[in-house]
Order: sequence, then C-alpha cells, then structure tokens
Amino acid sequence: MGKSGQRDPQDSIIIDQPELKSTSRLVIEGLVTTTFWGLFLYSLAPIVTILLWFFGIKFIYFELIEQQEFWRLLKMLRQGSYLILCILLVYWVWIYHNILLLRRRGERRCSRASITLDEDLARSYQVDPDLLAQAKVHNRLNIYLRQGRPNINW
Repeated sequence: MGKSGQRDPQDSIIIDQPELKSTSRLVIEGLVTTTFWGLFLYSLAPIVTILLWFFGIKFIYFELIEQQEFWRLLKMLRQGSYLILCILLVYWVWIYHNILLLRRRGERRCSRASITLDEDLARSYQVDPDLLAQAKVHNRLNIYLRQGRPNINW
C-alpha cells in the first residue's frame, strides 16, 4: 500500500492533460455541471419572480389607477369582444348557409355520378362495353394477362 500524504508534484494531473480523460468521463462531468447549474438557476427563480411581481404590481397600479387608464382598458376589451362576436356571427351564417344548401340540393355522398360514359371508357381502354358493364356488377375481379390480353374471372 502506498504512503499517505502529499504526492509528488511531478505527477501528471488529468486537468492539465485533457486528452487523458475518457469520453464517458467528459460526458458525465458535463451532465453533472449542467445539472448543478440548472439547480442553481432554478433556486434563483423565486427571487426573480418576487421582484418581477413587485415591479409588475407597481406598474399596473401606476398605469390603471394613477393615470386613469382603466376606462381605456375597458373600452378596448369591449371593442375586442365586439370583434369576436362579429367573427362568430360570420361563422354561424356560413354554417347555416351550408345547412340550407345541403337541404335544397340533397346530400350527394352516396350518389355515384359517372364522370364518363361506359362506352367512352371502354373505347379508350379497348375493352368490350358488355364486359365492362358485367364487371361493374361484381365486387371482386381477378384479372390475368395471358399473351398480352386480359383474362377476367369474377
């Protein structure tokens, strides 16, 4: 076992030679340092909050009471509430308009309006129109390509 007491000043100190520190040690030291600085700043937060609160209360008292700006604040809040009511009124009118429009025209979610005629579709894909009409009746189609021509099974 080594002797206790002061070490030889010629020993290399890790702080003087940072390349001797491992990566994990650097990461751990960084995390510990960041954690304690965060705790220190967090412990100062109540003092800062009390100071801001004190000056904020004085500022609000000065603006609203001493300079009699309270009535201006109420006027501004009233105008803001009128603006919000106008926006809500526009939304309500728009919603009511859409409800009336759907009642008049009917809801078209279930109707399947054909964009093109079956004959035009059959002609553009070079398919027999009767075969296309039969295919529209079935829910599932199995299509196989044999020798470049489609073979359809229901």
